[in-house]
Amino acid sequence: MLITRNQVVKLPLIPDTELPLVKPDLKDVFVAESVMAVPNKSSQKSIDNIAFWLGEAGWAFEQDRLTTPKGESAYYYLTQVLAEDPINPQALAALEKIVQRYYVLLQVSLKQGKIEKAKIFLSRAEKVMPDHGRLVAMIELIENHAVKP
Repeated sequence: MLITRNQVVKLPLIPDTELPLVKPDLKDVFVAESVMAVPNKSSQKSIDNIAFWLGEAGWAFEQDRLTTPKGESAYYYLTQVLAEDPINPQALAALEKIVQRYYVLLQVSLKQGKIEKAKIFLSRAEKVMPDHGRLVAMIELIENHAVKP
């Protein structure tokens, strides 16, 4: 079930023993699932918040609102999820997806000769995941492109 913008969804509870041990597919990172067996009111509110924020992040990502505008970007909503659940696999995979999208946008900018715009995409990717392995490749692309006559 894909959660869309401004849609509040009550998620079914699945006992941990019934969950398959699979790595989340990047195309489904914005699908929120509950893994808590018996929630109390507080944890149900947390689950609802996480589901909402993941839905908002998915909507923002589809609009290419990756890190801007502040308070309405995919990155903002994902940081809300991670503040509530620091190891949330959907949020972590979505951050990866944002960096990948910035890599594509950087490449397109360089092909168009827009080096400064490519540098902006690099800085935004660094903000999302400062230790991401693809950042080195992004820096090299910009440096190699800047050297060409």
